[in-house]
Amino acid sequence: MFIRAVYYRDKKTVHYFDENNEETLYIGGSFAWRMNNPDNLAKPGRRAIAEIISYAQRTSDPHSIFCIFGNRGAGEKARIGLLKEVYGKSTIAATMAKHAPKSDGNDTEGYIN
Repeated sequence: MFIRAVYYRDKKTVHYFDENNEETLYIGGSFAWRMNNPDNLAKPGRRAIAEIISYAQRTSDPHSIFCIFGNRGAGEKARIGLLKEVYGKSTIAATMAKHAPKSDGNDTEGYIN
């Protein structure tokens, strides 16, 4: 598991460090893969997510800040936590309309289906 990360936005690369300061680079691939963030979770407002080790900005939208996790499992745990805590009582359609709105360029209807 990685404990620290530095994101190089222009190179689409995450430089990860583990507890022994060993280094690993995630280069290219999808944004979600590079961040160990399978749901592309944005930086939380009031919610605390302990597993976040750093943040990154997309090249397409420098105003959106996304979480970097120490491994994919931590990203998946955060996704499940968000769904349960924030959207737990909502319908799938209401959840997708809020979590992945069409106005952000998402295929909201596709996600619902």
